[in-house]
Amino acid sequence: MRDGATAVTSRSHTRKWTARCRAGSSAKATSGGARTIARAVFVANEIVAAHQQYLGYGGLGFLLGDGALTPGPEKIFEGFYSAHLWRGCFASCDFQHINNPGYNKARGPVFVPGLRFHVEF
Repeated sequence: MRDGATAVTSRSHTRKWTARCRAGSSAKATSGGARTIARAVFVANEIVAAHQQYLGYGGLGFLLGDGALTPGPEKIFEGFYSAHLWRGCFASCDFQHINNPGYNKARGPVFVPGLRFHVEF
């Protein structure tokens, strides 16, 4: 993307983000022969300055870029619960809370629920 005097490309920078903080916990429990797993994870990361500049000039990435970037760290909290229903059958529910999605303070927060079924043969 060119603005007349400055040219910035995303290809010149292979590392586009840096992890700032990661934390997590996990617990397994057995109740009456049924296995359950509960997990909570927190991740905060940020894109590097050169990629922030590229996106700020209106550049597009694979998942990022809408032409208006107010840079900020993306903060994600995820809670997860999985229960063993029957032989080889598991059900899981998931919830994510994302602050500054796409590393943009002007976006979000976003709440993302999820439901999964896993079957083993």
